[in-house]
Amino acid sequence: MDAADTASTSFPSTECCVWLSLEVDGREVSRTSRIAGSNKVAWNETCEFNIAATSALTFFLHVCSNPKASGESSIFGKVVVESNHLITHASNNKEIVLAIEPPEQHRSTFRGDLVFEVEVLMCIIISEGVKSPGISEVKEFDIVLQSSAEQCSCSAGLDNPCEHYGRYSQSGNVQELELSIKHYSSALRMRPPQHPLRSLLLSNLAVALKNSFKHKGDLRDLDVAIELQTSALESRPPGHPLRVNALSNLANTLWVRFLRTDDFHNLDLAIEHHTSAFTLRYPGDPHLFISLNNICLALGTRFQRQGRIEDLEQLIRHYTSLVELYPPGHPQSSDPLSHLAHAHWHRYERQGNLRDLDSAIMYHGSALKLRPVGHVGRPQSLNKLGNALLSRFRKLGEDHDIGLAITYYNEALKCFPPNHPLCFDLYTNLSSAIALRYQQHGDPEDLTSAIEYNNRALTLCPPGHPHRPEVLTNLANAYIIHFRLDSNQEDLDLAIEHYSVTLALCPQGHSYRSLSLDNLAHAYHLRFTHRGDLVDLELSIAHHSEALELRPIGHPYRHDSLINLARSLISRFNEQGVKRDLDEAVEYLNSALELCPQGNPARPLVLTTLALALDTQLDQQGVVGDLDLVVEHVIDALNLQSPGDPLHVELFQTLASLYFSRFKERGDLRDMELAVENSRNAIDLCPPGHVVLFFSLYALGCALTLRFQHQGDFRDLEQAIDCITKSVNLCPPGNPKRGTCLSTLATALLIKFKRTGEIVDLKLVIQHYTDALRLCPDGHPQQPHRVGNLAAARRELFGVRGDPRDLDIAIKLFHNALDRLPQKHPSRIAPLCNVAGALHSRFKLHGETADLECMLRHLHDALDALPHGHPQLYGVYHYLSGAYIAKFSLSSSIDDRNQAFEYYELASTLSSAGSSPQFESALQWIAYAEEEDHISKLKAYITTLNLLDRFLLVTSSVPRRYMMLKEIPSSLVPDAASCAIRDGKVDTAVELLEQGRGLLWTQLARLRTPLEGLRNSNQDGQRLADEFERITILLNREDYTSPGIESSESSTLSLEEAVERYRKLWGEWDAIIDKIRLMDGFAHFLRPIPLGDLQMAAVHGPVIILNISQYSCDAILVFHKRGPLLVPLPRVTDEQVIHMSEDFTNALKMTTAVGDEKTREKKLTFLLRTLWDNIVEPIVLALKSVGDIVPIGSRIWWCPTSKLTSLPLHAAGPYRKGEKNLSQLFISSYTPTLSALIRSRRKSTIVSPGLDTPIQTFLAVGQAKPHKSTDENELQSVDAELDLVRTLVPPSLSYSQVTGDAATVDGVMNGFRANGWIHLACHGRQDFSQPFDSSFALRDKPLRLMDIIHADLENPEFAFLSACHTALGDESTPDEVIHLAAGMQFSGFRSVIGTLWAVDDKTAMHVVTEFYKNLFNEGINCTGAAKALNKAVKKVNKTEVPLDQRIVFIHIGA
Repeated sequence: MDAADTASTSFPSTECCVWLSLEVDGREVSRTSRIAGSNKVAWNETCEFNIAATSALTFFLHVCSNPKASGESSIFGKVVVESNHLITHASNNKEIVLAIEPPEQHRSTFRGDLVFEVEVLMCIIISEGVKSPGISEVKEFDIVLQSSAEQCSCSAGLDNPCEHYGRYSQSGNVQELELSIKHYSSALRMRPPQHPLRSLLLSNLAVALKNSFKHKGDLRDLDVAIELQTSALESRPPGHPLRVNALSNLANTLWVRFLRTDDFHNLDLAIEHHTSAFTLRYPGDPHLFISLNNICLALGTRFQRQGRIEDLEQLIRHYTSLVELYPPGHPQSSDPLSHLAHAHWHRYERQGNLRDLDSAIMYHGSALKLRPVGHVGRPQSLNKLGNALLSRFRKLGEDHDIGLAITYYNEALKCFPPNHPLCFDLYTNLSSAIALRYQQHGDPEDLTSAIEYNNRALTLCPPGHPHRPEVLTNLANAYIIHFRLDSNQEDLDLAIEHYSVTLALCPQGHSYRSLSLDNLAHAYHLRFTHRGDLVDLELSIAHHSEALELRPIGHPYRHDSLINLARSLISRFNEQGVKRDLDEAVEYLNSALELCPQGNPARPLVLTTLALALDTQLDQQGVVGDLDLVVEHVIDALNLQSPGDPLHVELFQTLASLYFSRFKERGDLRDMELAVENSRNAIDLCPPGHVVLFFSLYALGCALTLRFQHQGDFRDLEQAIDCITKSVNLCPPGNPKRGTCLSTLATALLIKFKRTGEIVDLKLVIQHYTDALRLCPDGHPQQPHRVGNLAAARRELFGVRGDPRDLDIAIKLFHNALDRLPQKHPSRIAPLCNVAGALHSRFKLHGETADLECMLRHLHDALDALPHGHPQLYGVYHYLSGAYIAKFSLSSSIDDRNQAFEYYELASTLSSAGSSPQFESALQWIAYAEEEDHISKLKAYITTLNLLDRFLLVTSSVPRRYMMLKEIPSSLVPDAASCAIRDGKVDTAVELLEQGRGLLWTQLARLRTPLEGLRNSNQDGQRLADEFERITILLNREDYTSPGIESSESSTLSLEEAVERYRKLWGEWDAIIDKIRLMDGFAHFLRPIPLGDLQMAAVHGPVIILNISQYSCDAILVFHKRGPLLVPLPRVTDEQVIHMSEDFTNALKMTTAVGDEKTREKKLTFLLRTLWDNIVEPIVLALKSVGDIVPIGSRIWWCPTSKLTSLPLHAAGPYRKGEKNLSQLFISSYTPTLSALIRSRRKSTIVSPGLDTPIQTFLAVGQAKPHKSTDENELQSVDAELDLVRTLVPPSLSYSQVTGDAATVDGVMNGFRANGWIHLACHGRQDFSQPFDSSFALRDKPLRLMDIIHADLENPEFAFLSACHTALGDESTPDEVIHLAAGMQFSGFRSVIGTLWAVDDKTAMHVVTEFYKNLFNEGINCTGAAKALNKAVKKVNKTEVPLDQRIVFIHIGA
């Protein structure tokens, strides 16, 4: 792109002026302004026209001798250029140099030594049918016009080189070009360095040599041309008026040499010189357009080749400046607008900034508006705008964008006939858009259309066509999508076939080869995941590796290859377990992360894959890595994605997997909840057939199973089985994951079977384990585990059916699993323990000593293999204890018996085993120690209760803890106390009773919800509680401890590593407990409260603990200032207490008819007399013996155990004339535990502003007509009772009431929170199956005990529960005293009146009347409630209130 230079000669006359004009097909389209007194005229107009529709261009040089005259001029010369000539040169990137010969009549006008230099710069807009290089569609042509040939030679003897060059320019005759080079060279040699025409000759000779290079390809011509132009530049130093032309000419020639040599040094210099030329152009310079265009062309090429973001930034700046050169709406601005849009799109691709994508769409839209229907550039604008909209759809998922994209593609297609070559890109793009719409909406017609358009594109590029690889790739992509729709293996095979053909069409060095390798590798990996053929996986890794080699550092898609190769390596690691594969995968992913900074669109995928790799490291190798950071990265990646982005699903599932792994590693229950939540999110977003759906269902099933094991919600287990079943159905036969899914499903069903005992579940377990084993080829690392699992299931079946054949099969399978494992393999321990357990069962069945000997041999092999402290030692100790008991039964050897107890103790105290297995062994230790009357039995009880406390402490919900308590022998705590009593340790008996009784209430009182009290204390307490819970959950994992089902994924931790891991955890656990015990109120955390502290319960009177055990029945009187007093109860047994409780219940139930009153009273009197004779009278005698500290009339507190909790101890008496009943001797109250009584004596510290004491307010609640769902009858006397209470409450107590429709759960709970004194008259219901669901019947729904427990009450003082069954506990766990009155006490009410059985609302009014009269006679003090109740019962008319209604009320608390 060269311009001729000027000689420094003067114009013949300052009165003379020149200008240029241009005609297109005989029509003048533009002209320059007139220039006077100059020998240089430049074309400064830009004209746009369609070359394809133009036959010829004619340039005219005009000369006028009078510059002031208008229209008086003559044509100095002209040149005609044919349009075909222009198209040919434009297509070949060639310059056009024209020479104008002046007519004969004008040659005498000027002196002979004058040279007219005329520089014509013309911008030609190439039609859409002509491909242009690089990113630019604008071609620049410099047309050199020489006014005279006379001065081109140095003497009259030389030919005129311009004349030869002109003839070459018009005819293309290379001989003329060579003659011009020859004569230019001769003329140059004759011009000395300072000659004024030398620079002109240098420039013209360079132009001629450059054209010679284009004909001959001799790079030396180009090199000489650059040397000449460099010399011309040097002759025009900074400040020279024509330096800008020299810079531009040299830059253009360097550009040509770059295109030939691919030497980026030339491109760098070309950009440098173009930029320098641009800076020299003044605002308004007509050549600014050309300079900007040249810079953009070069920068765009360098960006495409090197990917330098700074080049793209400059490109956007320059194109923006180029657009600004045009007035708004100028038709010629459409082209730079299109280029600017494309540059913004490139920056979006690199940085992911949506503003760039929006800008690209905006500029493409502006360009489209300037290209109306019929405009040659309209199809291209439609295509590019469609592409940009498609990119935004991929980012945001908005249907509007993809709909517009498809519309624009279709409109562009209408501009061409069906088989027009330009339809190729449109068919390809339209296919991609329709395929994406299919993925969004799942319409099969879209997928069919996508394949059809791909096939149309394929017909436009037959074999040998340069774009055939792209079309084959798109067609293969469509088959992949179709495969994911219906899992048709033929589609996958067709895709691989097309990808393979594409790769064959891309030999080494082909620009499309790396992408072809990637695509084929992806398809091989997909086929591996569905068929499990390792050959496919190896091919995937090989192709991804080759693609990575073709994308060196700096390549814009290197990160893609790093990610893809890492994924395939992770898959191979999962199959073969080679650590190197996983390490390399992590290394590749970290490198990819460095290449994808914040904002890069590929960063979410990199983070997702890296997270999966680190998750695998954690799960398989025990390597934690920076898991928290990875979680944060994935969350960031998730926030960057639009809701419709396909990666959204994978990110949710990756996050779920990370939370699941972090829970298993750290034990934070919140992580488990987040794992479940994110798996559900992934499933909700998965369209049918999505590849992630299978894994998300499977992962959710695993998470729910684990949550069930921690929280005990059976719905979790049912949902888990449903999810895993669906994942199995998504794994067709042949899928390598099917075996794992079947094995996991069997494990979940086995857990269910152990909960429900349904034999159908166990049969399914065996079926699924069998199928999973069949899918496991010989030598597979999971084969021993699956054999062992099937053996364990057969052993369970023996336990159900008792068929010895099941046991024989189990033992054979266990030995089969052992044979498949090397002798020192860490996975041998579980099958060794399991086969020992099966042999023990067979020994008990047949008594064969060979089985016992084999059992002991296996267990000692396991014992020898395990280091001290290893968690799997639990199973060994557990079975060894049973083995030595069996051996003792044969040998009667004391050594064998002592050995059994030694192993019981080891199993129960193995810290690394977790509290649940330890507790199981401790119970067995107790049973055998009691049976053998062994000296270790008290130690066994103490160990068991400590384990129970710890185990319940970290159980996640109150109902779950309650269900666990129901599974524990109800006699455990009384038997422990009895053992201590029998050993003469009464103090220990009190401590054990307090520790074991009311475990649920004790923990609720301490923590409200697990560890909540500690968390709410302060920040240190919160941190300690979280850390304690986390470590305890980790210690309670059953990965290594529980004999039975083995993990489907064996850990790679060595035995020594596992021991060290648990030693570290236990060290942390002990340290945390020590810190917790330093917190205020937690000094006795996880250890029994010493007797000295418990005696505070007896500060206002003795507490009588009644212990009913199968071994002994005793009463222990606890005093404040002296030691406890033991009162044996030899006249009663635990069986008799049970009968007494049943008789009492029957007496109430069987005498409810009218007229049965006397019969009921007679039966009750007999039972109360029996209760006095056998239990209460010995205690009264003991109290009288210490009359100095417990005088008659004192208050006493009953703390019963076992079935005594349902008997009215306060009403016991001889019921004989002349003898006093208990109520006439002492004032009775009850307390669930000593700690509960201590708490009830603590006064509220919450006071209103400005007051010294809490406000005393009284609320009466009445509900006669509860919600129909309660099935309760209407109460007739509720309103009358509340009216009565109102009259009895003194004015100093602010009285209010809630009744009728206002007595809803919310209304009553609000009243509880705002008032300290409560009277509640309604129906009460005790739920014996779920005591925490026991409730008061209100207007809208029941007010449950759990609701009261969780209430946050301000100043609770006193509650009178005038309702049925408010103080009757659960028969299955009587020691837990779980009833409505206890719930009120726990919620903070210091003093509570409740009922043991049904209360008659009419007769109850008599007791209520007398109670409140007596209570308020002595002031407003809730601690007087027991005394007031005692007086009220004695004062009511016995003829109006029958015995059962006089004794139904009891007092609980202070």
